Order: sequence, then C-alpha cells, then structure tokens
Amino acid sequence: MDPVASRLFVCYVPGFDRRRINAERTPFVEQLLANGPAVGIETLLGTDHLPTILTGARPHEHRTWQVSLRPQARIPRRPRLTDRIPGVVSTTLQSLRHLVDRSYHLPTLPSHRRRQFDIHRAGFAGTGRGARAPENIGGYATVFGVIPDSRFLFTRRLEHLERLADTVPSAQCALEMLEIHALDLIQHWHMDSPDRLGHAYRAVDGFLRALRARCEQRGVTLLLLADHGQEPVLGTIPLIPQLRSARVAEKDYSYFCELTLARFWFHTEEARARLTHVLREVPRTRMLTLKELRGMHILFEDDGYGELFLAADPGWIYFPNDHYHPINSVVLGLIDRDQRPRLFNPRHRGAHGYLPEHSCEHGFAIVADPRFRARHPSAELIDMAPTMLALMGAAPPSYMRGRAVFG
Repeated sequence: MDPVASRLFVCYVPGFDRRRINAERTPFVEQLLANGPAVGIETLLGTDHLPTILTGARPHEHRTWQVSLRPQARIPRRPRLTDRIPGVVSTTLQSLRHLVDRSYHLPTLPSHRRRQFDIHRAGFAGTGRGARAPENIGGYATVFGVIPDSRFLFTRRLEHLERLADTVPSAQCALEMLEIHALDLIQHWHMDSPDRLGHAYRAVDGFLRALRARCEQRGVTLLLLADHGQEPVLGTIPLIPQLRSARVAEKDYSYFCELTLARFWFHTEEARARLTHVLREVPRTRMLTLKELRGMHILFEDDGYGELFLAADPGWIYFPNDHYHPINSVVLGLIDRDQRPRLFNPRHRGAHGYLPEHSCEHGFAIVADPRFRARHPSAELIDMAPTMLALMGAAPPSYMRGRAVFG
C-alpha cells in the first residue's frame, strides 16, 4: 500500500528556473533534485497555470485563459458616448483604479476595446499574503474544494518569507499551499542583474531549507512545485504599430496582445486575408491556428478565446502590449522596489509564456519525503492536482484525467 501524508504543504514557486539551480546558488534544492523523488513538468502555452494546477482541468475546460471575445463584439454597433473619451484618458483612469483594486484586470485598454472582452484570470493570487483557498474555478472543484481543511498563502516580496517562517506549516490545516511570486517578479525586472538574481535564488533556497526542517518536525510532507522558468529578454517586437500599418479598419478585427502571445479575431474575410499575410511576415514569431493548439492539449471547440495566435520566440516580447501603460509602470516602479528598473526602462528584462517545447517553460516537482518515489519521469500540469490528492490518500474527482506521479 502506498504511504499517505496526513498533512501536505505545497510550496509553489513560479519562475524557479531549473537551469539556474546549482550547488553554489541553491545547494538545498540542488540536493533535493539529486536525491529525489523528482519529476520534470511539461507546461501549457500561456502564463496563468495555477487554475490548471489546482483543478486538474485544462484551459478549455476551466476557461481561465486571459480573455475571450464577447459575441456582440463581432456585430458592428453605434459608438457610445464613452468612446469619445481619448484613449490615453480612459486607460489612465483604469490604471489608477487598478492600483487601488488589483481585482480590476487589464487597466490599459481603451473603452471601445475593453468592452469587447470577457476577462478570465485567477484573481485570488493578488489578494495579499493570506487568501481564501479557491474551492472552485470555472465549475471545477480545486484541491481545496476536495480537502476543505486547507488554506492558500501568497507573497510577492522576499522579505515576507521571514515573517512566514514561524507560521508555516500550520498546525490546523491538512493542506496548505504557499505561492512565492517574488522570484518570478524579480526575474521579470532584474534578469540583467546577476547579483540581484543570485540573492533572490539564495533567499528562496534558504527559506525552503528551513521550511523542510519545520515540516519534518511537525509531521508534514513538503511538495515543491515550479511550473516554468524565465528567459532573458533580447529585444522587442513592435506588433501593434505593424497592425496599424496594415490599414485594416479597427471594426473589422479584434486583437489582444500579451507579453509573449497575441490573439486575433477577424470579422470580415478581407481583414482575415490582409492581416494573416502581415502576421506571417512578423519576424521572431510563430503563427498558430486552433488546430495547432489542439496538439498542445488546448482543445477549444470555438474561436471565442482566439482564432489565430502569434507566439513570440524565446527572448523576444511584444512592446508596447495590452498590459502596458506608462503611468501604471511609473507608479509601480515607485511603490515597489523590486520593479524599480521599470522607471528607467519599462520593458521586461525576463519573460515566460513561450511555446511549451522551449527550455524556459519546463518545470519540476519534488517530494521532500523519503517514503515516496516517482512513478513517472515527467508530468503535465493536469497531473499536479491528482498527485496532491493521492499523496494525502484522497480520491480525485472523475474529471481529473491526470495521473498521480508520486507514490
């Protein structure tokens, strides 16, 4: 019979790049990887992986995959009064609102474009150091819904790890998850600073060493999970100016441009033909259709989440993009020292969300408990939820098609 962890602590560190783990910078995690059990993780196209990790469902099932086009956006309508507000004014107001209400997403789209989309992002991660564990995402129960005696913690600052040191793992919860978002954020803005990167990796490694000791003392099994790394940014792709140069009327198509992935919807055949030709010629990108996404296990049956996609090559980003606003960038640079470099240059220094085959998109999982072993050499994101439940001896819901990779 497989062993069972009566209590499980999951430390989720997005951006923890396996290529940067070594005996000098991260000796503790290097030792964990060497001694195991550990598995590599294959990720999905995009950046919002936590809904898939927690539900064991893919993006086309839980439907949390940035934005989808509202059906009414395909029908020409008369302009609204708000459309007369200059775009720079409306996006500035949205940015100011976003600074005081982080649940208000995408503060950079002019009004006439913003109302075209439904926004699908996992908002629970931005609520501070402590957050209510999300029991359901997109109609699918999460691991927190299956294990009700649980809690979710989130931190975007390395110094918060010291405050958490004496509080985790908790004596009250059967399942806990801590997301350390600080490493991902620091790499976005300090990838060009080896000293800053080294400090961040050493700080996370030291916290994990102490966390492992506390877990052992309190009879808690520790699962370390990283779903992707980050790639140094080599240059930018000015996609939005290129779209405007195609001279296609805005009403004839819709687009949404993230840091490394852009998606398009065409409302006329002429717009489809002209823009497809332009997009095919954009350097350092790869064009994808819905059919090609199906080969990556993203099986949308309609084009609500995009009809055509343009993925940037590793090391390249779209700038400007629909997450950028100069005022928002300046304010964040002033109030968050980890983002201070954006005051001098608003372009990211590190990025992820590239095609899954690239090395910066590979993750890993480790169980720091000698009772367990790895059943498989690799895993997918949908395997993480059933793996957590299996470690605790709980049966996964029927919709979790992934496999438990530790036993």
